[in-house]
Amino acid sequence: MNTSKCIDNIKRYAHIPIICIWLLSTGYILGILNRPTSERGISIDLNEKILDRLPIPDNRAGEPLPSTGQYFASINGTKYYPASCSSSNRIKAGNRIWFNSEIEAKEAGYEIAKSC
Repeated sequence: MNTSKCIDNIKRYAHIPIICIWLLSTGYILGILNRPTSERGISIDLNEKILDRLPIPDNRAGEPLPSTGQYFASINGTKYYPASCSSSNRIKAGNRIWFNSEIEAKEAGYEIAKSC
């Protein structure tokens, strides 16, 4: 009678080790995924300034910087727009940088805005 009671207890609680193993492995995997990015070899610098990628105009001759062109972008953004785009009213005039061509804008690191 004692043996059958022991077997019944084993059958009744057999799922507990399986649940423990599942919890431990899930915790381990989540710990791996939650590591800092520097340990994974991938890092994204969210503090990168767009101004560091822009060409600095040579204004030693005292000429005024261009304030018009066929394309413009925000000095704080990553997209450029055609001058005729309706999104131009969202960017302050003082924050605009102008380009004479799409090639200039792309070379400065900007991408075309999908809204125009």
